[in-house]
Parts: sequence; structure tokens; C-alpha cells
Amino acid sequence: MNKKEFLDILRQALEGEVDNSTIEKNIKFYSDYISSVTDKSEEEVIEEIGDPRLIAKTIIETEKVSKTAYNDRYDSNNYEYRQGNYNDYSRDENQKYRINRKVFKGTKWYYKILSLFILFIFLVFIFNIGLLFLKLLSVFFVPVLLGVLLLIYLRNR
Repeated sequence: MNKKEFLDILRQALEGEVDNSTIEKNIKFYSDYISSVTDKSEEEVIEEIGDPRLIAKTIIETEKVSKTAYNDRYDSNNYEYRQGNYNDYSRDENQKYRINRKVFKGTKWYYKILSLFILFIFLVFIFNIGLLFLKLLSVFFVPVLLGVLLLIYLRNR
């Protein structure tokens, strides 16, 4: 199979399944890729790429997943925009895509470090308030406690 036949089969398999911009983008990609490999013949490169119908099926499935993910962001039942990480999908029993939400997935590393630093500062602050409270207790409570114990001791004598 030569480059023209490969691209024609790919185009035919994608026609009517995905929009024209997606078809043209993929045709250009595979055309450029086949042309860019210079150490092998055109037929060898196409053989390594695989069946254009299987590639088309993968492209079509990918488009369906991305459209489903886009539509899942907007809940038409209660008109709410649902926020979350839309890069991680799984299928439920009805074969619809749902979103798996993970706390730090996809977050930049410096945001993670900043979050840990803020948590550390918060814990140090809470610890210092606790120590201050204990100091205040010791300054006021210990003399009062000693006075009460002294009064109890003197009464019992």
C-alpha cells in the first residue's frame, strides 16, 4: 500500500464520523509522518503504522470520549457547571463516562509545596497558641492552685 492509498482509506473511514477539521488534521499528520521517515521506504513506514481503518476507529473513539467529557461538564438536569479534573475518565455500568476527581492530580508541583508550607505555618501557629495558653495558665493558675492548697492545708491543721 502506498501513501495515497493509505490516506484515502483513512479519509473514507473518518468521513461522516468526525468533523472535517479533525479529518484534515489527522490526514496532514500521517502524511507528514510518512514523508518524514527517510531511512525506510514508504511501504515499510505504512506497514509499521498499521491498518488505516484501525487508526480511524481509534480517532473516532477518541473524539467520542472528548465530546462526552465536554458534555459531562454541564449537567442539563439542574443547570449546574460541575467542576473537577476532566483528564481522568472511567466507565460506569451504562457505558457513560464519569469523572474521577482527585485532589492533587494535575496540580503543579509548586502549588503542592506551597500548600504544604501553608499547612506547616498553620500547625506552628496553632502549636504556639497552645504554648502561650499553657504559659498563661502557669502564670495565673499555678499561684491560685498553690493558694487553694495552702488554704486547705491550713484549715486541716
